[in-house]
Amino acid sequence: MGTIKLNTTYQRIAMKNKNAYVTRATNYSMIKAEDVLDFAEKNSGMTRETLSGAMTIVVRAFETFLMNGHSVQLPELGTFRFSISCKAVDNEEDISTENVRSRKIIFTPSRRVRNAIRQVSLESIDNYDDENTEESTGA
Repeated sequence: MGTIKLNTTYQRIAMKNKNAYVTRATNYSMIKAEDVLDFAEKNSGMTRETLSGAMTIVVRAFETFLMNGHSVQLPELGTFRFSISCKAVDNEEDISTENVRSRKIIFTPSRRVRNAIRQVSLESIDNYDDENTEESTGA
């Protein structure tokens, strides 16, 4: 399996009104569709044109179904569904689409992906310095 590097920073946590160490997974560069197609071509025995055409049709079908309220399952990957965040109201007459704060896509990984994630090794990168930590705390 792969290795994900963890990055720890000492930062202000506004909601808790304090400073604390926060560890996050390091995000690498965005893999472009061209790179995915290159990988698929080298590892599938299919032509780039065939893969590109199939990818285009799958993306269009995915978008069409998802934007019409369906959950969409991609085999071996997981399920995507449309969701909203909405402001709660006290009265029935206040119910309106104007209360929608955001629209989002929720992804639920497949069992295979969840199991694979558990196998990824984690590597800590300590990039904070003690001097900066003392200044932040006022010590």
